[in-house]
Amino acid sequence: MAEFPPADSVEKIAVVGMACRYAEAWNIEQFWQNLKEGRECVRFLTDHELLEAGVSSEVFSRPDYVKAAAVCPGTFLFDASFFGYTPREAELLDPQHRVLLECAWEALEHAGYDAVAYPGRIGLFAGSGSTQYLFELLCNPGIHDLVDAFTLFICGEKDFLATRIGYKMNLRGPCVTVQTACSTSLVGIVMACQSLLNYQSDIALAGGVTLSTSQVGGYLYQEGGIRSPDGHTRTFDADARGSCAGTGAGVVVLKRLEDALAEGDTIHAVLLGEGIANDGAARVGFAAPGVNGQFAAISDAIAMAGIDPETIGFVECQGTATSVGDPIEITALNRAFRAYTQMKNFCAVGSVKTNIGNTDTAGGVAGFIKAVLSLKNRQIPASLHFRKPNPHIDFANSPFYVNTQLKPWTREGPPRRAGVSAFGLGGTNAHVILEEAPDQAPSPAAPWNLLVWSARSATALEKMTINLLDHLKAHPQDSLADVAYTLQVGRQMFSRRRMLVCRSHHEAVAALTSAAPGRLLMGHREKEPGPVTFLFPGLGSQYVNMGREVYSHQPIFREHVDLCAKFLKPELGLDLREILYPAPGKTEHAAASLDQVRYASPILFTVEYAMAKLWMHWGVRPAAVTGHGIGEYAAACIAGVFSLEDALAVVSARGRLMQQMPAGCMTGVMLRETQLNSTIMDPVLQEFHNAVQKIKLHPPDVPYISNLSGTWATVELTDPEYWVKHVRQTVLFADGVTELLNHSQRILLEVGPGRSLSSTIAQHPARVPEHVILPSLPHPKNDSQGDFELVLTTLAQLWLEGLRIDWKAFHSPERRRRIPLPAYPFERQHYQLTGALRARIVAEQDDLHISNPVPQPDGRNGPHPPDWIRAIHPRPNLPVPYVAPRNELEQAIADAWQDILGIVAPGINDSFVALGGHSLLALQLVGRIRALFEIEITVANLFQAPTITGLADLIVRQLSENLDSATLAEMIRDVDAVPQTPQLS
Repeated sequence: MAEFPPADSVEKIAVVGMACRYAEAWNIEQFWQNLKEGRECVRFLTDHELLEAGVSSEVFSRPDYVKAAAVCPGTFLFDASFFGYTPREAELLDPQHRVLLECAWEALEHAGYDAVAYPGRIGLFAGSGSTQYLFELLCNPGIHDLVDAFTLFICGEKDFLATRIGYKMNLRGPCVTVQTACSTSLVGIVMACQSLLNYQSDIALAGGVTLSTSQVGGYLYQEGGIRSPDGHTRTFDADARGSCAGTGAGVVVLKRLEDALAEGDTIHAVLLGEGIANDGAARVGFAAPGVNGQFAAISDAIAMAGIDPETIGFVECQGTATSVGDPIEITALNRAFRAYTQMKNFCAVGSVKTNIGNTDTAGGVAGFIKAVLSLKNRQIPASLHFRKPNPHIDFANSPFYVNTQLKPWTREGPPRRAGVSAFGLGGTNAHVILEEAPDQAPSPAAPWNLLVWSARSATALEKMTINLLDHLKAHPQDSLADVAYTLQVGRQMFSRRRMLVCRSHHEAVAALTSAAPGRLLMGHREKEPGPVTFLFPGLGSQYVNMGREVYSHQPIFREHVDLCAKFLKPELGLDLREILYPAPGKTEHAAASLDQVRYASPILFTVEYAMAKLWMHWGVRPAAVTGHGIGEYAAACIAGVFSLEDALAVVSARGRLMQQMPAGCMTGVMLRETQLNSTIMDPVLQEFHNAVQKIKLHPPDVPYISNLSGTWATVELTDPEYWVKHVRQTVLFADGVTELLNHSQRILLEVGPGRSLSSTIAQHPARVPEHVILPSLPHPKNDSQGDFELVLTTLAQLWLEGLRIDWKAFHSPERRRRIPLPAYPFERQHYQLTGALRARIVAEQDDLHISNPVPQPDGRNGPHPPDWIRAIHPRPNLPVPYVAPRNELEQAIADAWQDILGIVAPGINDSFVALGGHSLLALQLVGRIRALFEIEITVANLFQAPTITGLADLIVRQLSENLDSATLAEMIRDVDAVPQTPQLS
């Protein structure tokens, strides 16, 4: 037995996410519900079902044929386009790889993480069942006419399971395929823990999958084997004679406990210790279990956990349900526990196999998830079909008893703890010790919440909206701030987006239920967002209490307002916050003060500067800046022309000097800031010039539109004379707007109170619909929204446009939690080549209303795959209209595209890349073109001419060098000679 240091000095592992798919369960919730209800999720099949599945009556009529199976739903269903696969690639890919890929995605979302945005390393340790699908593909005639051997093997071999998922999900930690038979997925969990403890991974996924290509079918019973004679699994029972065959998949997400606590993860359970060992040769045979190897794994896990086994209330067992395997497992457990305690019957044992059958490589993670859910829900589910103990097991004098009904898991003293075993055929054994999660309080409520979600398609977005609504209704106890945070940081951003600003659960549910216009906003952006320009308004836009809610709720904004107020107090002779945010009863006096330019100028600058800093803190950084009148000083400060202290000094001097001017001139300053009388202005200008000359001016760090020139400014901003002219000369703001609108995708963000600049730009003749114009703060006369609601709405609209927001900064300094929310609603379709006869293909085409207009190629064009692998998947929606092949050459190329991409009737103007083509598929297509036309063509040629028409032109050019005109004319018939194919949608 290995020795380990005390538990407190060993890092613990948190279980932060889970996903699974087992018999009669698409997800974790259904899986747990089945366990609670004590459901046996085994289907007992009728003769009619077996006949329809292709099982001959001679086989299922045999007395040893068991008409039972625990089948995972959706074996051949997969969202190919979501993961960037063409239909043909999806059909070639082992269903086990597909299902585990979806489960891994769901598990990471359950944990609240986006692999693309996560800065650390995410690893994966997982395995699959036998490569049955690959074997069946290889047995199909014509498969090598469709795809080369290399592609077949990387689509179907176990070796590529973990690395494929790592590639598709952008996992940058170790991605390792684990294969130890029935213990595979629990061994993967142990290896994931080791990777975390060794700091090779910061997050680690682990799991396994076993699927059968025969979704409906039983098995032949063999006396003394591992399969049950009647389809029932009777673990530890005297009548146990094997288990039912089952299929499924499961993935868990693990993190170091201290990291999970620090980062606000939902912790479902804590992994205290793990052990792994092999039986060696000390057993009857290779397939037989051994006590010593099991004992070693269990003992190592207990020792590493540093706990007394008397505190373990439940062990999820391997539960082979065989007359030999069950006694060996209890003997090993008994020896491990008896090294610490002589107590009897305090620990329940059971096996998930009694519910879902023997799921092979996915069995260990199934038991692990069951144990985690038992700890989380404080209930121990029943182990089914136990009536009388195996005569070779002395439960009465052991620490164990078989739990036969759902029971509350009470606690007195230490935390609830559970063990999980998985023992592989061949002798590799694993055991882990779990503990219930520490209590975690929801984060504090927020005054307003911003919910954002996105999807790859419009239908998926609608489904996400429904799922979110259902979740909010079912979980009113969830902190809405945590819901918002998880949606923001824990989901990848896709092109179709939706957002909602709300205050409470009730408000969110109401808005989602009614699809409230103006509240539930949508966006669709395939391209990168345009550059953001900060627009700073001038005098006349200010008002008392502008940004007051933002000041109350956002520390960054408050910090910068306070800093400006502190610096300006000696200059102004008062705290500007007395005017900006007056006490009750002093609003009228504050408004009168704000009408004075000496106060209005620095106060407006302060709000604009603080608002700009808030946007930048949230990740909204300007690609350009400009301002109107006094707003240009805020723009210059943000662009680095002035330091904050110098900007405040200049702005306050400008305001003080303008205040000394006659009332008529003051009106011009406040409302127009246009050219003023030079006789009056000269003394003021000289004094202002002296003030500017005292400070250090720098060239702008951010592209800057000048009010004086109406175009991009550079070093002239470092000349004090520029700022003197700025006081007296006409503001050429409209010219600057024209310059800005030259970029057709520009996002213009007014950083200050009201919409004066936004309204002006909206009416500009150069403005096009693609230009996005947004406010930062409302004006009380024109906006019904409050400060903070409008700020969040604008932030959400920026997100809709594709900007990447720094959500962690947005929530600072509050600590938010990642909580379980509905996973992405995959839009699955059926992908299968094995056993696909022409009759099935035709039937599915009829169901999908697909007509295949592509005629069979003639023999001259070489071998063509048989009917059973003809494409049945429709052409996706593309921005280019469908145009059918116009001659035999284009038709032959279209046939090749169809076979390689798996898409019915690609159009001659469709892009190979837009249809999902990539370098590996390009290699296959180039090989097909070479064989068909006996010409030299490269992958580079294909990407240079990525359409059927382009490829046809390339082929014609090459053929014309070697064929006489008569032969070429015969090969390439006139366009009008070939009937046009009906247009597809």
